[in-house]
Amino acid sequence: MELETMKVAVLGAANFVGQPLSLLLKLNGKINELALFDKKGGYGVCADLSHINRNCVVSGYEKEEELSKCLKGSDVVVICANSVGDYKEISDEEELFAKNNVEVKKLARKIIEFSSNAVVVMLSEPVDYLVPMVSEMFSKRRLSSKVYGISTLHLVRSEVFLRELLHKKGITDRDEELRSSLRVLGGSCGRSIVPVIVNSGLKELLSCEEYFAFVEHVQHGDEEVVAAKGGRGSATLSMAYAGNRFVSKLVDEMGSGGVGAGAGAGAGESAYVRVNKELLSRSGAAAQWLAGVEYFALPMSVDAAGVAVSVDESFLAGLGADEMRLLAGAAEAVKHAASKAENHVRGPRL
Repeated sequence: MELETMKVAVLGAANFVGQPLSLLLKLNGKINELALFDKKGGYGVCADLSHINRNCVVSGYEKEEELSKCLKGSDVVVICANSVGDYKEISDEEELFAKNNVEVKKLARKIIEFSSNAVVVMLSEPVDYLVPMVSEMFSKRRLSSKVYGISTLHLVRSEVFLRELLHKKGITDRDEELRSSLRVLGGSCGRSIVPVIVNSGLKELLSCEEYFAFVEHVQHGDEEVVAAKGGRGSATLSMAYAGNRFVSKLVDEMGSGGVGAGAGAGAGESAYVRVNKELLSRSGAAAQWLAGVEYFALPMSVDAAGVAVSVDESFLAGLGADEMRLLAGAAEAVKHAASKAENHVRGPRL
C-alpha cells in the first residue's frame, strides 16, 4: 500500500544545514508537505521556499507553542538543530554533545508528545551521542523509536576521496563502480567511522598504506572543513546534501510500501541505530560480531512505516583483518558514546 501523502518536518530549518536541506527537500516530488521550525528564521525560510513552484505545501514556525502544529501528522522529522557558534572552541565529541544536547532534548520531548510514530532522522552532531539519548527518551515512555543517525556524509566523502585517490594513480575508468562498492559502518565520530570497500577488485588497487590513509581522510573530513572555514562553521552544505540523499531514499521506500530493499539499498546507505534483538534475529553474520554493541551504523532495510527490518550483511564475509580491527575500535567508541548519552537522560525525568 502506497502512502498518499508524505509530510516531513525540519527542526532547525534556518541554520546553515537546515536552509539548503529544506530547499533540496522542497524539490522532492514525493514530499507533499514540508513543515519548517526554527526559533530564528522559520517564517522567513518558509516564505522564501514558498516562492519555488513545486507541488509541496510549506509552512513555517518559530514559537515553541507552534511545534504541535509543525509536528502533528509528520511521517519523518529531521533534527538539524545546532547550538555551536565557534567550532574552534570545541575540542572533542563530548564538548559538542554538551553544547547540543539541551536543544535536541527539548525537541525530542515535543516529537514524543506530538508525533511519536514518526521516523526521526538525526543530523545534529554528535550523532553517536544524540541518537542513543533520544532513543532512550522514547524507551522511557515505552514507545518504540525509529531514530536514525545520518552517516551518509561519510559515505559521500568515501566516494569522493576514493575516486580522487584512484585518479591520482592514473585509474580513471572505475568511477561507475564506486557508488555500489562502498559501505560505511560503525558510527559518525572520528575513529567510529569505518569506510569499507566491498568490491575486491577496487580494494586490490590500493596498498595497505593507501587504504589506511583513505580511512583516516574520511574519519577526519569534518576537521578539514572546519579548518578551511576558520572555525566559523562545519560541513553544512555537504551535510545538507547527504541528509537529503538519505531522507529521499527513506521517503521512496516508505512511499512504495516498503517492498524494496529499503534505505540501505543499492548505494549502501547506512543509519546509526539501536541494534535490537528483533533486528539481529533476522540477521546471521552481523549478530555474531555485534554482540554487546547496542548502537551501530549499518546498511539498513526499512518497511512502509520506516521501521528497520533487516541488515545488509552480504559483504561481511569479505572483510579482512585490517577492517575487523577498525570495526573493533569503532565498537568500543560507540559503546562509550552510547553509555554517556543514555546516562544523561536516565532517572525519573526526561
